Amino acid sequence: MNQRVQKQQVNIFSIIGISLILLLNTSGTIAWVYLYITGIRAEWWALGCIVLCGIAALVAATKLYQELRKLFF
Repeated sequence: MNQRVQKQQVNIFSIIGISLILLLNTSGTIAWVYLYITGIRAEWWALGCIVLCGIAALVAATKLYQELRKLFF
C-alpha cells in the first residue's frame, strides 16, 4: 500500500499577516490593561476592549500555530 504524503502549501504572506495581527492584538490588550489598571479609561467599554483584543489575539495565535504546523510537520 503506497500512500502519497502530500504536504500542504504554506503561504509566507499569510504567516506574516497573522503574525502582525497577533502582535497588534497582544499589544492592544496590554495597552488596554495598563489604561484600565491606572484608571485613565476605567469605563465599562475598556474592559470590553480588553476582552475583544484578547480573544482576537488567541484566534490569531491558533491560526499562526496551524500555519507553522503545516510548515514543519
